[in-house]
Amino acid sequence: MMTNKTKLALGLSVAMGLTSVAQAATESVNASVTVNNTIDLTVNSALDFGTVSALADTSGATTGVSTLVMPANPATAPTTTTDATSNIVEIVAGAPADLSVVGAAANYELTITLPAGPVTVTDPSGSSDMTFELNDFTRHSYTEGNDQTFGTTTTDVGDLAFYVGATLSTTAAGTTTGENTPYADTTYTASFDVSVDY
Repeated sequence: MMTNKTKLALGLSVAMGLTSVAQAATESVNASVTVNNTIDLTVNSALDFGTVSALADTSGATTGVSTLVMPANPATAPTTTTDATSNIVEIVAGAPADLSVVGAAANYELTITLPAGPVTVTDPSGSSDMTFELNDFTRHSYTEGNDQTFGTTTTDVGDLAFYVGATLSTTAAGTTTGENTPYADTTYTASFDVSVDY
């Protein structure tokens, strides 16, 4: 028994002596990240309320307000509300604003921010001191046929397209006072911000 044990130990010693030692390799790996917080947002067409006949209540004694609602969904017709002391009649139909985002993160839900408060619409030529007001801004996505009023998710290539609508209202502004005071025949304009963020 002693002899067998000795031979086994010698055999193991020889085998271990023939085993080669592995060599380790080390490389330095660089790391980087490119930041691009810029979103490519384009206004393809402005918010257009068309051509209207408009009368305002500038008497100060009443609060008559008439409105023209331009839906964000162009498939929905604009609507008007009138008052005994003011009026808006649509003559030529307008259209919602059309905006688009390209090259953003794919399949990502973006945040779209529309104006929260009123926006004053004035005559830039100064021929009229009467004003309108914009309120109740809405949006409607149409990217890839995805007709969702609140859809803000980009496509597989990072695109998003949507319309913006709002409500146009008569106001009591102006030096001429009285019920059903005609607006001057001119073009009234305004600008407002639309933000798109990650």
